[in-house]
Amino acid sequence: MKVYDPENYDFSQLDPVDGLIAIGKYDEKQIGRFKKVSKNMVFVDSSPVESLYDSIVIDFEKAVVNVIKPLSKKVTNILVI
Repeated sequence: MKVYDPENYDFSQLDPVDGLIAIGKYDEKQIGRFKKVSKNMVFVDSSPVESLYDSIVIDFEKAVVNVIKPLSKKVTNILVI
């Protein structure tokens, strides 16, 4: 695995790779540069075009509510940190 800063790296210098994991938010121009390296991309913390790319986006607030809400119905003494 190699980590590159997309703002400071010329991706055209890379040989094609099996897959690319893009963490953060990227515009269409940046994604176009990524496509030259791999057609297999997964985006983490963003979902640029849901019909084209796989993505992992976490709604932290919703996740906490989904855990706490059922517990609060059964247990009255909960400490959340």
